[in-house]
Amino acid sequence: IAAPVDTKIDVCKKSYKLLRTHKVIDWCSGQVIIHNQIIKVLDQQGPQLECPKNVTISTDDYTCSATYQVPRPVVSNECSDILTYHLSYSSIALNDPDYITTNVNQATGTISGLPVGFSWLQWVVTDECGNSSSCRFRVAVEDKVRPTAVCDQFTVAAITGNGRAIVDASTFDDGSTDNCGILRFEARKMTDLCGFGTSVFTPWVEFCCDEVNTSVMVEMR
Repeated sequence: IAAPVDTKIDVCKKSYKLLRTHKVIDWCSGQVIIHNQIIKVLDQQGPQLECPKNVTISTDDYTCSATYQVPRPVVSNECSDILTYHLSYSSIALNDPDYITTNVNQATGTISGLPVGFSWLQWVVTDECGNSSSCRFRVAVEDKVRPTAVCDQFTVAAITGNGRAIVDASTFDDGSTDNCGILRFEARKMTDLCGFGTSVFTPWVEFCCDEVNTSVMVEMR
């Protein structure tokens, strides 16, 4: 029996095929028998992933949605040196069959336009042998951006025949803004000659005859 001869054929990173040639010689008859054996050494497992943890983020300053640079999963027990990462998301459900890549920058791993509420993010990591693994985690988007309040510098209130004037709080607004929309306006008087009180914010402010020809400081919220 002659020593086998191996021919190595590379398939992908650390995966290969061996074409092993065995040669057997019958010393009595001189007959030579040659047999080829193929041995496959293949990486057939996807990368082992540890996904990022669930996270809560805020909307952007000027839009009612969030931009998020997604951290990559931690990869372990992987033969390949070069991995391909693909990011997608769903704002419907964890098991949504149609994860999308709308507004996803694959080069930076950044998603823009994530809506308020829950979204599920999915990483798919593929090695040099074409094996893939995936993992999913949840992102909660909350509006944590305060409104920008802009007040009228001066507002004139006219007393009616019953000796009072009720002014809606939104009357004191002069272009206030919020990235997700304004829910309501409230106001209160900083000084009060009518005995109505100044401590509570309400949807309107009430003035009386005792305040005619005076300036009353009003705080709008």
